[in-house]
Amino acid sequence: MEKEALDNLLEKDELVLWSGKPAPFKIMDKYYKPVFIRNYLITIFIVALLFTVTLVRSANVSGINITALSVMYCIPLVIVPSKLSIYSKYRAQCQYFLTNKNIIAYVSKTQKLKYPLSNIDKFDSVQQSEGTMSIRIGKAVGIPIRKNRDYALNCLSENTTEEPNKGCLLYNLSEKDASTVLKLIDKYRVVA
Repeated sequence: MEKEALDNLLEKDELVLWSGKPAPFKIMDKYYKPVFIRNYLITIFIVALLFTVTLVRSANVSGINITALSVMYCIPLVIVPSKLSIYSKYRAQCQYFLTNKNIIAYVSKTQKLKYPLSNIDKFDSVQQSEGTMSIRIGKAVGIPIRKNRDYALNCLSENTTEEPNKGCLLYNLSEKDASTVLKLIDKYRVVA
């Protein structure tokens, strides 16, 4: 998989200095579990309210198909938890590469980020709830810790050619990997 990720991303004179993956993390950690539960309860309330309103309004109409109505209104109850699958894909498939020119985050051909080291004006590292570190670069510096994972995913799905100065986030690295990456960034970046 590493070879597949690098085939189209590396330039001719680009060398991989470090590669790694996010450390295993809980999808429902202390930041995401309360938000998920809140959103799911709101969804249940809205679905129940819509279902009740529809039943009351159509009480006079004969031949209403309760089964079809139930299936239609329960679709949001399935969609909300399905969002969690993107986190498990990220956890299992994401790879990070630091070269002498770029930081590369790769999940698939459509989810990748190539961030030039020469664009780094600021960076920091923060500790995650599980004792791991996340390295925040550019516009990612200063975002709340609870938003790190979402920001890392959003970076992968946006087009970097449209917004070249956006941030980059290497989510959930071990302390050893984070220390190595920070030293390499500091050594190879070009401060503008």
